[in-house]
Amino acid sequence: MPEAILEKRRAGGKLTAEVLAEVGISLAEIDWRLLHWLLRYPLQRVDDLVVGVARWASRATVYRHVQVVATRGLVESVLPRTPGAGKRLYHLSNLGLHVLAKRLDRPARELAHLWCADEAGSCAGFHAYPHCSCSRT
Repeated sequence: MPEAILEKRRAGGKLTAEVLAEVGISLAEIDWRLLHWLLRYPLQRVDDLVVGVARWASRATVYRHVQVVATRGLVESVLPRTPGAGKRLYHLSNLGLHVLAKRLDRPARELAHLWCADEAGSCAGFHAYPHCSCSRT
């Protein structure tokens, strides 16, 4: 079902409360922890996420669930242009922000502004990484 929601979003479908609730129902507790972590600490490698949620999940579980939330469009990544690094930096997508805001019962705009996850905060974050090129996944 979540894949159908992602396809609908790509086709220009509206982001409604019922769509957000449907996406939220399908998430595991570790998925929520990853979304929270990325809201507070954007541009994290998967290895950083492993450290961030190590109390609740193993390394393999974190890797699997990062793929799950990325496939569902809840997180996006950028690939640094440093030679040989090849480690993607993950951040919360707009859909991920709205799903998390619905769960926390807070307006997405307020949440984004509070944690500098809005456009102004994201731009400041990217300037700290001049070697990043924006390639969304």
